[in-house]
Amino acid sequence: MNRLLWHIGLIACILTVAQAVPAAPAVQPQRVTKGIFTVEFWPGDEKIAEESLEILHETTADFSLRLPAGNKPIRVTVCRNMQEFQARAGGYGRTWVGGISKSRSGLIAVKAPYLLPQSRDYYGLLRHELLHVLLARNVREEYLPRWFNEGIVMVLSGENRWGSAARVAGMYASHNLIPYYNLDFAFLPLGDEILSGDAYAQAYSMTRFLQNRIGEERFWELVAAMRVKPFDVALREATSLSPGAFYAAWRGSLWKVAIMTASASAFSVFNLMVVLVFLAWYRKRKRNQAIIQEWEEEELDDYSVSPVEWFEADYKEDDEF
Repeated sequence: MNRLLWHIGLIACILTVAQAVPAAPAVQPQRVTKGIFTVEFWPGDEKIAEESLEILHETTADFSLRLPAGNKPIRVTVCRNMQEFQARAGGYGRTWVGGISKSRSGLIAVKAPYLLPQSRDYYGLLRHELLHVLLARNVREEYLPRWFNEGIVMVLSGENRWGSAARVAGMYASHNLIPYYNLDFAFLPLGDEILSGDAYAQAYSMTRFLQNRIGEERFWELVAAMRVKPFDVALREATSLSPGAFYAAWRGSLWKVAIMTASASAFSVFNLMVVLVFLAWYRKRKRNQAIIQEWEEEELDDYSVSPVEWFEADYKEDDEF
């Protein structure tokens, strides 16, 4: 009994001492502000914060005529670990996601450069997330399909992070292109890394195809038109094509992409086989093109994917990554 009382007394003393010792204050993030931008960071990342401000101001200057930033504030958080990023990214807090934006709120969270794989470019990543915000301030987001939003941002940011041409060529050869009516949903947080990568590559490829087809000025006229009209209406006015016909035209152009991709790399046996397969397919395509085009337009004509409401969380809204 005395031994038990002694242990109880010892525990009580330890608890009393523990309560008397003040807890170490939690490290608080720091902030630096310039113009409409505020960058939030943790001690030790001061240079990253300064670099981030430079990237933000350079990007807004580059697109001031096409996508003016306006006067509303934009806040960027540079996350030093996965826990901080996941707290802000919610369902998109995955290892392969480098950043996320809440476009309507002007909130951006990005991983610090030392958290990114060597293949990821922090400059391009931050431009990408900022461009989502700039797009949201210059178009009506519900008129802008998710794939086109991501495609525009990838083209403008200079990113080609998924090796888009080669990836799309592989998808095409293996009959794994994402149907138009499923493409927006491939960006949901429930998707895996491979599906997300395929969706980005395809969105980039489709956007570049559209830009090359109608030219730079008409492309920007199409983007600006989505302030007042949905994508399918703006697309018809710019190209005389429905979304389904546009998708069919893009898909019909991919045999060229596949051959060019194979030719650009060292010619292995596999690459040679790919070229031969596409040449054989092209002969068949010439015979069947009219039938395929009619089928595509019947299946997809007048179909326009409306934006999806993403996950509901405290760090809410329209997440792009």
